[in-house]
Amino acid sequence: MISKLGAIGLGFALLILVGSGAAQESKPLDPAVVIGLVQSFYDQTKTLQAEFEQTRYTRLYDRYDRAKGKVVFKKPGMMRWDYAEPNGQVFVSNGKKLLIYQPPEEGEKKGQLIERAVDEDQLPSAFSFLIGSGNLEKDFEVRLLEHDNEKFQGGYVLQLVPRRPTRLERVKQTAEDVGFITGFPENPTPSCYLGSWEATPWQVASAYTVFPNNGDWYRPYIIKEIRNAENVRVWPSGSGSGKLVVNAAESGASWSVSKVLQQVVERGTGRTVRNLGFLEPCAGKTGTTDNYKDAWFAGYTSSLTCAVWVGLDRPQTIINRGYGSTLAAPVWTDVMKTASRLGYTAHRFNLVPLSSAQLCRWSSKRATSGCRQSQTAYTALVPSDIMPAPNDLCPVHSAQAAPPKRGFFDRFRKPARAVPVVPRAVPIAE
Repeated sequence: MISKLGAIGLGFALLILVGSGAAQESKPLDPAVVIGLVQSFYDQTKTLQAEFEQTRYTRLYDRYDRAKGKVVFKKPGMMRWDYAEPNGQVFVSNGKKLLIYQPPEEGEKKGQLIERAVDEDQLPSAFSFLIGSGNLEKDFEVRLLEHDNEKFQGGYVLQLVPRRPTRLERVKQTAEDVGFITGFPENPTPSCYLGSWEATPWQVASAYTVFPNNGDWYRPYIIKEIRNAENVRVWPSGSGSGKLVVNAAESGASWSVSKVLQQVVERGTGRTVRNLGFLEPCAGKTGTTDNYKDAWFAGYTSSLTCAVWVGLDRPQTIINRGYGSTLAAPVWTDVMKTASRLGYTAHRFNLVPLSSAQLCRWSSKRATSGCRQSQTAYTALVPSDIMPAPNDLCPVHSAQAAPPKRGFFDRFRKPARAVPVVPRAVPIAE
């Protein structure tokens, strides 16, 4: 059973006290058993009401602020937080909208009601388990803590920390999103960061469509349309084009990679394309495997993406020094020249919204005074959707004063007037 609930640092960890019956056992309880009991309980629970205490450290003021109150979770997706201390605020959300009530300050007659639209991924992920959309084993890193150290009386304390996918898991997800639905290793190694898995020209051409289209992936297709004997189009029906377009990557990230690939053609290994007379705006990348068994060139213009592979049915050296720039790039150039004559006009690539910021060359985070003293700070135009947040400061070079990291609810909360307290988990009376 669940007897109490406390929250420390909203969105970072939830502490759940599991019933005292387990505490009577002489040997430690298996965490998997506890997880199963808790998950089963919440799967059957429609509404949960509890008291909570929250401790938050504010780096700017070097102090800990504490708040407490009551919280209600109701499946699916509803929650309400009533702050008894320090200032009586109320937060209500259905997962799509957030209502914040700010009580009146001294001398004021009316409080304020603020409404915000909120995406599901903006709410602290630790709440997902309590509102019925999360799973302990899948979404959290879970461990048992000693109840005495956490100031609870009896029972076991589960610490739930939202689980973040590993870097390789994110690489795999991105690869699948852009069309590499087969070939990705079951047990990936760090070499996968470089794309070192088997792929077909079809998959590579499909994946490269995200770069000229600022993150939009276009599914490859063979049949553009079907017409009957009367020359009437029967597929696709209506005014549709038959194209399947999916947003598979951040526009700013795709645009940034595309800028690099354009330089490959201008002054890198893809310079062969220019030397052979294709002068339209384009970008691409060469590729050569060990012992010259495979030669690649994948590239694109604003209207056409093309991948060329040169190799033998049975993998063996094609020719000595058979680089992608030597064998594949000339084929790609011939294809794109022919495409231009057939009406596939190449225009300049589309821009994305850019913002100016001062960054650190070492960390790519917002520059601090330490970065400027180390002469690693520089000003750059960065795509707005991947711009580091104002408080995402360089961790390499410290600053004398830095803005505090703020949680989702903190942006609506006025500075607390409470006296700083030592952070700890406090027993909650039933």
